[in-house]
Amino acid sequence: ASASKDDIEYTLWRIVQQEGSSTAGLAIWMCWQLGMQPGEAAALTWNQVDFQADVLRLPRREVPMGTRLGRLLRETWERQKALNEPKVFVAPTTGRPIDLSVVSRTAMIRGGLENFSLRALCTWAAAQRVNDCLIAQAEQQGSLVREDVVKLLHVSENTAWAYLTRLADSGQLEKVGVRYYPKGSVVPPERQLEVLQTYLEAHGTGTRQAFVQLLHITPHQATNILKHMVERGELVRDGKRYRLPGCPDSHF
Repeated sequence: ASASKDDIEYTLWRIVQQEGSSTAGLAIWMCWQLGMQPGEAAALTWNQVDFQADVLRLPRREVPMGTRLGRLLRETWERQKALNEPKVFVAPTTGRPIDLSVVSRTAMIRGGLENFSLRALCTWAAAQRVNDCLIAQAEQQGSLVREDVVKLLHVSENTAWAYLTRLADSGQLEKVGVRYYPKGSVVPPERQLEVLQTYLEAHGTGTRQAFVQLLHITPHQATNILKHMVERGELVRDGKRYRLPGCPDSHF
């Protein structure tokens, strides 16, 4: 699915609106919005549906239904109660179990999501939830490093790195060194030199602290970035100040 998150969500909304309380409509909603696995949806029984508390009581956890699913499940219950079948997903006339993956895939293809199966939808939705969680945390903290993700999501360092890389590659976070910043809150690496050059052309020299504020990065990062710029001959260091090469330092 190479379409953007917004495009996919818009298409999913259209599909679930069209499907309503059909088997596919319910299964897609459960996997997309409630984070349920296809197997959990397929095994769901009416005993697990608590209309009073508005939750689905799964074997290992409870999932809040929300108003939309609650309403649709009530419609389904009214249709099916005469069958006296324990399972939620059964054929409306025979009461036999239905293959959720087939009906859901058909509905998604018909709605324009050719590349999605129910399992693929679960994986995609879980990835979006992780992304949203990390972006919110980056905005709250100002930036994220890999260790933050390890603590927040209880994942391995490799998994944390993969999550952050995915967000940086898709342009949702900005990577500077080992830190990941909210998009638009920091000068991207490819523009850092240009920003510093513009500043130095106007001011002659600048301190690390001025560059920290200009680039919206940490002092430690500024030290590393400036060191590499000096090594590459892009800036000249005089004591605690920096200037452009070829510009005599008029401030001393």
